Amino acid sequence: MAKARVLVDIQGKPPRGYKRFVKVCAEQIIEKMELEFNCELSVLLTDDSVMRHLNYDYRQIDDTTDVLSFAMNEGTALALPPSKRYKLLGDVVISIDKAIKQAKEQGHSIKREMALLITHGVLHLLGYDDVTEEGLKEMVELGNKYVSMIEPDAIM
Repeated sequence: MAKARVLVDIQGKPPRGYKRFVKVCAEQIIEKMELEFNCELSVLLTDDSVMRHLNYDYRQIDDTTDVLSFAMNEGTALALPPSKRYKLLGDVVISIDKAIKQAKEQGHSIKREMALLITHGVLHLLGYDDVTEEGLKEMVELGNKYVSMIEPDAIM
């Protein structure tokens, strides 16, 4: 069973407990993915203002977004190098503002929305893409599958 090392950083002041929740949630999701290697990733929780700047800088889209992923090995194999215990996947950046808004719109908890965004970001780091309808459908299905396996509302 693959293990995950998750580093979480916060810009701004999200509600209390988010840092621990994101760490535990990401670790559980990666465990359920049954990867063939241990991995490490970082997650940054921020606000819409920072997300808008990042979205513009990296995607030339002048608007906020819910999650961005920055893969360390984009376009290369994710095989674990023989000398390393943990494969560095990359960074996931999540807008707490957007997550709260989307949770309300979807009628579910902020924890569930955060878990869906974490999963979506990790799937991007593993090479999944949502540019096409088929790719988006696959990512949504996988996201729902993994989130339903971990029960995010039970994570303290």
